[in-house]
Amino acid sequence: MNHADKKVTGWDFYFFRSRMAFRYRISGITPERALELPWCFNRLILPPDGVLLDIGSRNSEFPLFVAWKTRSRVIAVDVDPIILKQKEAAGKLARTIPLDVNKISFQQQDAVKMDFPDNYFDVVTAISVLEHITGDGDAQTLSEIHRILKPGGHFYLTVPCAQKYTEEFVNRNVYGRKFSGEPLFFSRIYDDETLQGKLLNRTPLQVVEKTIFGQPHFDFYSVWWKKLPASFRLLFCWMSPWIAAIFYREMGAASESHGQSIACLILKKDLLQDKQGGLK
Repeated sequence: MNHADKKVTGWDFYFFRSRMAFRYRISGITPERALELPWCFNRLILPPDGVLLDIGSRNSEFPLFVAWKTRSRVIAVDVDPIILKQKEAAGKLARTIPLDVNKISFQQQDAVKMDFPDNYFDVVTAISVLEHITGDGDAQTLSEIHRILKPGGHFYLTVPCAQKYTEEFVNRNVYGRKFSGEPLFFSRIYDDETLQGKLLNRTPLQVVEKTIFGQPHFDFYSVWWKKLPASFRLLFCWMSPWIAAIFYREMGAASESHGQSIACLILKKDLLQDKQGGLK
């Protein structure tokens, strides 16, 4: 049963993030987050006093928001040591809203191999995370999520998609990895084929819901938004929920979008799967 009495929106996440630090009141959230965060939260299926794992949290507001809005215990992990600073952010928030900091913990862990027991979590979330894991790490992380998820548990996944599969490399430090002259892998953008073949076909988790948010009119993200200087883009970030509502629509496939889209999926672990991931 869905935990939420009233559906949240991108504005709820914007105002919540603004509480985390003053600078977030200006920087806001991106149009993509204004879509995928409420999409995932409004569909969370959490038992009373359940346990949720958020992967790739870094400085994300999502695990804090879940801990605030639900009775669940939340664990947030990231390979980047910046995750450990979230404890301080949680403490500051608890002075302004009824957030029980004892319900949430932050750990530095690599999602490819995590230090959690089998069949432990009721829910796992990975919001715009898997595309940043190097090599075959996205598929390996799916295997690890299957291991730690309880039978009958749900995994909420979002990744960027486009008409054509691409990979992006950068000449800077990224997610705890040091730049030493050779470009570092930053992200992959899936297409319909690689989303299915590289991820969904390689896990026993079953897809129970899938939504594609695409750009039906023109490639707003690449042609305009992404090319804006970062300092200038800050002037518009607070408007992200409006921007998302104007330029994005639900679509049947990433190939239907004129530019980059967002795939939002819910996967479920079979109730009959035992601790080893096989069938009874």
